[in-house]
Amino acid sequence: MAFVTHEYGHFTEMRKRNIEVAEFSLGIGPVLYQKKLSDVAVSVRAIPIMAYVAPSEKGQKKIDESSLYDRFLIHSAGVRNNFLSLMVVVLFLQVLGRFRGYYRNGLLADILILPFSITVSAVNYGLNLLTFGRVKLSDNGLTIFTGGFFDKGRNEGRISVFAVRSFLLLSLMLGAFNSFPLFPLDGGRIFIDFIRLFMSERVVSLIAFLSQPVIVMLFFMARQTVAAFDFEVKQPEDQKTPQ
Repeated sequence: MAFVTHEYGHFTEMRKRNIEVAEFSLGIGPVLYQKKLSDVAVSVRAIPIMAYVAPSEKGQKKIDESSLYDRFLIHSAGVRNNFLSLMVVVLFLQVLGRFRGYYRNGLLADILILPFSITVSAVNYGLNLLTFGRVKLSDNGLTIFTGGFFDKGRNEGRISVFAVRSFLLLSLMLGAFNSFPLFPLDGGRIFIDFIRLFMSERVVSLIAFLSQPVIVMLFFMARQTVAAFDFEVKQPEDQKTPQ
């Protein structure tokens, strides 16, 4: 779901600018299922580790010819969607916990500092990743009060804490990781657009090429740094599932 939210951001920004999209794919690798919706092929592929939106050749040419501002909006839309969806879900759970009578005083203050907390968590993750786990801004994660709405998945009709926590973690990791200025990540595409203003195409191409092995290294390190912005999920005592 976090991947879909991310790629949908790119998709909507392209559509706003009448940029032709060839494919919206869930996963990579061989195609398991594909259906044409209007002029876009929606695919489900064999390896469910990511998703992507692929513009047509004509669409890519239009992106390349777009203004720097338009390209920034297109490239940053995925990260934007990840952080916005994360904020909406956390905010909903915080408010729900308050109305269920399971929240300390200071709900308004928590809501006001939520964007800052999420930003710190994302930067914390980036630093932890780039320094091999040696640098962290904070050992504290985000506390989510569920107000008894979620349990551990044993009661019918309830949503498991694991599922919600996984979505939140993946949204934050995906948004933070894609913000790195390494091509072809979203942050890298924005960075390349910027340095192209004052560097030769040869240097730009070299930087883009050297970015890719760094991304591979960071990808394999990513699993070791999840604790850099862990979430703590709390429930009312009378709503907890007995162990």
